[in-house]
Amino acid sequence: MFAIEVKELKRNIGKSALVNSLFSGLQERYKLKMEGICIMKLFWTKMFDYRGKMNRKDFWLGNIVNAILILVLFYIGSYLLGFVGGYSGAEEATFEAFSFLLFLLLFAVYFLAYLSAGVRRLRDAGFHPTWILATFVPILNIVLIVFFCLPTKEK
Repeated sequence: MFAIEVKELKRNIGKSALVNSLFSGLQERYKLKMEGICIMKLFWTKMFDYRGKMNRKDFWLGNIVNAILILVLFYIGSYLLGFVGGYSGAEEATFEAFSFLLFLLLFAVYFLAYLSAGVRRLRDAGFHPTWILATFVPILNIVLIVFFCLPTKEK
């Protein structure tokens, strides 16, 4: 009697709305995880590609995740060098200089990827790609951020 109920329960589990909703929830989480990896891959593999377009979501997620990643890598590098973790016997100025150079290197690589992503995002929003030069003008940075936030312009 008990074995029959277990078999019936197993057969009905596949039909259960709760189980199906849980399964679809797992699929959505997996999809989002894979989508995040694809966004990062898109951001970095097209580092020197100024053609094409990039939507808002890909642009902002790529930039935010990369900014956090750079800060974490900088902190870990500084800690390993002794700058954040404490004084390890050598001159403190040497650690500060090396840590600053590490940060500059990480930022330069990120900035190159940002420029190409920015050009693609501007093109997607319907603006001329030369607006990316506003990055170097302090007040125009605000206009550029607004342009990056605008939706895709359909032609």
